[in-house]
Amino acid sequence: IQYAVILENPNTKLGVELSEVRITAKAEDGSILATETFFVNELLPGNIKATAGQGPHVDELPASVDFEVITPEEYFIVAAESLPSYSQEALTVENLKATSDSVTGEIVNPNEENLDAEVVVVFRDDAGNITAGDMTLVQSVSANGKTPFEMKHYEYDFVTTTYEVYS
Repeated sequence: IQYAVILENPNTKLGVELSEVRITAKAEDGSILATETFFVNELLPGNIKATAGQGPHVDELPASVDFEVITPEEYFIVAAESLPSYSQEALTVENLKATSDSVTGEIVNPNEENLDAEVVVVFRDDAGNITAGDMTLVQSVSANGKTPFEMKHYEYDFVTTTYEVYS
């Protein structure tokens, strides 16, 4: 199961150090085909964070795939200032181009230091539903500059012309 998830923290003062999400794939009769959890690091107050990846393996096409954000343990809910990325300005992406086998663009880093960045591409169908996504890590995004990226997706079935890119 190739997935993409977008999490939002509506709190304006508290961040979440570690969020846990459970994926459950079900057959037509409601039986569980597979389940798995994954973690998302550092969700800052008022921010949106996307992640994507390869979920559990299934031998048949699921009738449904459910995503559940598990309530974090109290010790993972922290003052925003205690999160390492709190003092950093957000990275952005620009000059995007999608082809049949890749998404390219540039990551803009307004900070005074080089940073590593996750680039997440979220694909949507014509109705706006998330169909899947992919993620890559770009190391040493130039301080006060732009660094190019390319994410190959090898013509997966879920690739659509409607997509969003997060960093």
